Amino acid sequence: MKTIRVKEEWQRAGVYYVRTQAMVLGFDLSLEGEFADDTPDGKYILVTDDYGKPLIPGRQYGKITLPSIPAVPTPMVLAASMTALSICATLATIP
Repeated sequence: MKTIRVKEEWQRAGVYYVRTQAMVLGFDLSLEGEFADDTPDGKYILVTDDYGKPLIPGRQYGKITLPSIPAVPTPMVLAASMTALSICATLATIP
């Protein structure tokens, strides 16, 4: 697994892909509802598998980064979720 601080458009696309799959399709939320709080300068992290496929996005709120966990997590996604939580805790300590 790899953790990326999102800086490029393709990385942001990975964040949006997972959020759309998990929240819009998985939890039947509206697209507008899921992305209503997003801004062009939003800060994200993205955890990918060993092949570069997006698994877990995280969004930074001030000094706190929260991961989004997909609706139907696989064992790989659960492992990535735990990694994302650990990373988020670490990011919270960085000024």
